[in-house]
Order: sequence, then structure tokens, then C-alpha cells
Amino acid sequence: MVLTTLISGATALGGKSPADGGTLGSISLAATVVTGLSSFLRFGERAERHLAQANLCNALIIEIELFSAVAPPLDRATYYLDSIRERLIALGVDE
Repeated sequence: MVLTTLISGATALGGKSPADGGTLGSISLAATVVTGLSSFLRFGERAERHLAQANLCNALIIEIELFSAVAPPLDRATYYLDSIRERLIALGVDE
């Protein structure tokens, strides 16, 4: 990345005044730093994991709403509640 910055800065400087080259070099350096941080921090992967977790939470919310609307018999209710509790723990939600 540093080499790319130096090459693009030198290319941008060709035929320009040093002040313009410094500005273009700074912009090139900033773009390289932002690209490097983006690759290092893996924003795309984090966004995908966040979306998958959100979809699981939404499915669980719908299941809880359905459970509260239907109100199954008591013997089945404990099964459903235990299932919901296990899924919440799996999602990382504290009890």
C-alpha cells in the first residue's frame, strides 16, 4: 500500500507544482489508510454477521408474539418457554 501511495503521488506530481503534488499525495495517502483500515477491520464481514443475528432475533420475536397470542396449554407452554430460553442463550442474551 505504501508503494502504491508513493507511485500514485509521483504520477500525480508529474507536471504540477509541488503544492498541488503535496495535496494530491496527501489525498492518495488518506485513501490508502482508509482502504487499509477497511480491510483490517473487515466491515463487510461484521455487517453480514450482524444481519444474520438480527434475522435470528426477528424470528424469535415473531415466535414469542405468536406464543403470547395463542397461549398453548400449560404442559406445552413450559416446553415452548424452555425452547425460547435456550434460543435466547444461544443468541447471547442474558437471562
